[in-house]
Amino acid sequence: MRARNSCLLTSLMLPLLGCSSSSSHTTTDAGKGDSGGTMHKTDSGTHADSGHARDAATCGNPCSDVSGTCVPIVAGESESDIVTAFSVAKAGTTLAFGAGTFAFTNTLALLGVPNLTVRGAGMTETILDFSGQAAGSDGLDAQDSNHLTLWGFTVQNPKGNAIKVEQSSDVVFEAVKAAWTTPMGMNNGPYGIYPVSVQNLLIENCAVTGASDSGVYVGQSQNAVVRGNDIYGNVAGIEIENTWGAVVENNQSHDNTAGILVFDLPNLPQQGGHDVRVMNNQVVSNNTLNFAQTGDIVSKVPAGTGVLVMANHDVEVAGNTITGSNTVGIAVVSYLATLIPITDPHYYPYPYDVSLHDNTISGSGSNIDSSVAIGLLLASAVTTFPDQRGPDLAYDGAIDPTKLADAGAGGDGGVNANAMNICFKNNGAASTFLDINIQKLEIYGEGDAGPAPADGGPTNLPLIDSFNIAPFTCALPATSQVDGGVTFVDASPGASCDASHP
Repeated sequence: MRARNSCLLTSLMLPLLGCSSSSSHTTTDAGKGDSGGTMHKTDSGTHADSGHARDAATCGNPCSDVSGTCVPIVAGESESDIVTAFSVAKAGTTLAFGAGTFAFTNTLALLGVPNLTVRGAGMTETILDFSGQAAGSDGLDAQDSNHLTLWGFTVQNPKGNAIKVEQSSDVVFEAVKAAWTTPMGMNNGPYGIYPVSVQNLLIENCAVTGASDSGVYVGQSQNAVVRGNDIYGNVAGIEIENTWGAVVENNQSHDNTAGILVFDLPNLPQQGGHDVRVMNNQVVSNNTLNFAQTGDIVSKVPAGTGVLVMANHDVEVAGNTITGSNTVGIAVVSYLATLIPITDPHYYPYPYDVSLHDNTISGSGSNIDSSVAIGLLLASAVTTFPDQRGPDLAYDGAIDPTKLADAGAGGDGGVNANAMNICFKNNGAASTFLDINIQKLEIYGEGDAGPAPADGGPTNLPLIDSFNIAPFTCALPATSQVDGGVTFVDASPGASCDASHP
């Protein structure tokens, strides 16, 4: 969970009707890079699994293909009986929903029981609907739930977060959906898929829409894989925050305010986000008006942001296609760019060792969102930009003061101008680049000392910005590989029912 900042997330048994299935496995191996850092698409067998859950469940008994303890939950069952089934479930149990819509007025909770599976008949077939929620906040809330698998259902319209898992290990989200049916609703819950303080995590083949903070949020976690998901219509599509070791791969992140965020924030127990790989994603038209709650850090993200890396280190962004970002394609910034005062003495606000290479970027900067600080920094000097458009690639130029001597006078010159090792390479010959050089930035306004610049602009950015990418044209070693350490086992394609259930 991030700190908010006010300045700037009794069952019914049905007859067994003769389903049969076999098993297939999807693992979390994130793939290997060659010595030059080029990454390859991995796990070509990864596939959407929501239909497979339905194959078994629609045979009549949601438990028909489950070995071990299974509790079937069918349409028409009371909320109190379902809550009881969750509350008394023992280790090793599968809680299996059949097809249908299940209405809830309170949070559905799991607490302290290991080796549970919650499954449905498919994300379009099993709907856990919290539209009438009168108590609690989250939809499904699991805490201290090690070896938890969630798959094949939708959580819809909770007051708070859709699916939250906290203080757990070995967690799989497979083919689940979180959705709010009010587009751009400021009263929508903040997070869709929301693991916090989780070790060993797989989020795969899922969908999220309508979250007022982040669709998929991985916070203060370790060893996470996020891949093959469809994330749209949220403020942030996918956010990796204060996390050690993550891969974000082969996702579709589109029509959000921002496509993918890799953040490290102050005032949280786990800091120093690192070893994050953002690979082979489609990041398209993330220009939705920011509808986050005021004071949330994502409310400071400009609409029209493709990928934004803030204050992390050892980050690799490669092989992505980033198109139609109205503000910026890819940006690397320090926390200083938010203009939020830092009160945490242990927080390190600067990014370093960030490699951005072999991405395809187009259509950036056509309509910069200047309503927030980061966008304003870009918009205030747009008349100096090539084609008077926002950049495809941007760096705020922030340098740790202890490294300024190595960076040359003022941090913008000298042999080692790129003291923080921010490297852009092979992102397209036509890609535009901006170095904001925030070390020298002045912001003019009522009460500021000194006269405003002659052109009447809000900052001195047109005097200090640079389009010279040469100091930042470099390569870094491939970021450490990440494997979530967990495996998903599902019903195979071709699972069949008897003649009465074709």
